[in-house]
Amino acid sequence: NPDHVEAHLPAVAAATEALAAAAQARVAALEDAWRPLRNALAGWLPAARAAVAGEAAVASIKAAELWLKAADGALQAERFAPIAARAQATWSALRQESSVDLTGISLAGAGNRRHLDLSLAVDGAEAPLSVMSQGEINALALSLFIPRLVHQDSPFHFLVVDDPVQSMDPFKVDGLAQVLHDAAQTRQVIVFTHDTRLPEAVRRMQLPATVLAVGRRARSAVDVRVERAPEWQALDDAWAVACSGEQVGPAGLQRVVPGLCREAVEVTLRASVRRQLLGRGDRLEDVEARLSGIKLQTLAALAIYGDEKRGGDVYAWLGQKGHGLVETFQELKEGVHTGAADKGLVERSRVLVRRFAEVLK
Repeated sequence: NPDHVEAHLPAVAAATEALAAAAQARVAALEDAWRPLRNALAGWLPAARAAVAGEAAVASIKAAELWLKAADGALQAERFAPIAARAQATWSALRQESSVDLTGISLAGAGNRRHLDLSLAVDGAEAPLSVMSQGEINALALSLFIPRLVHQDSPFHFLVVDDPVQSMDPFKVDGLAQVLHDAAQTRQVIVFTHDTRLPEAVRRMQLPATVLAVGRRARSAVDVRVERAPEWQALDDAWAVACSGEQVGPAGLQRVVPGLCREAVEVTLRASVRRQLLGRGDRLEDVEARLSGIKLQTLAALAIYGDEKRGGDVYAWLGQKGHGLVETFQELKEGVHTGAADKGLVERSRVLVRRFAEVLK
């Protein structure tokens, strides 16, 4: 009906326009919401297509990465092998009579979690680090430290060690002296220690070394002097006392000078006995026990003949080695209590010590 259409057409037209406007608003809202995602997808799509295209190469890249890691590990192990071998050799020298064996040293971990793996054994059975004494741990630390410093690629041409003898058993000190001597073949080695066992071991083993004694006088004045062998130092001290007779008096001379001269002779004889007995394989503690409390003439017999019971032959031996040696030896044997206590005794003692040192090498 034309009248019906004419009457309702404006309302339909208005509703249609409203619907169109609402649809356009909805489309605009959706466009605003999805446009960032569309742009992101448009930017990502080329890379995704390239990734899909290159997916076939991923397996090869991963295989190459694994190969590089394995090759890097092999190269590290190859570079570390000489250090590990020297560390084990150093431990073998330092361990002496320790039952702990260092069976393996290896690098482990990756990135910032790399660490050193140590394998220990006691009497053939695997053991943890906690079985080691403090002295053994110190020796192990030196075993790991020194090989790195003396490695040919190390930029350092010196080695400084502070008090390495701490907590070490006496028989380990000999091993330490030998290890430091070996390191000194290619490096300057400087050792600070308050323990006299190390310089004593160096002298007994006849290893070349310069021993400096550092003292502090009044007002913290530091005095550095080359320390002589103990026998010669004792004689120097005896000479200094003998030259100060007016200050110390006859009684002081009698108490000090003969004792220092006798000490010089005893030190020389003890050093000879240690070299001989240790050289044939005796244990250090057995040697020290054998020397404990030994008398001068018995000590001389042990140094000369290797037999404490031949004390009666000492004078005959001295008589063959030089004029006046018998008298000087007897003077020192008895002069601690009676007899001369002057510079002449010191000079005669020097001759006796020098003769013992020359013959009993």
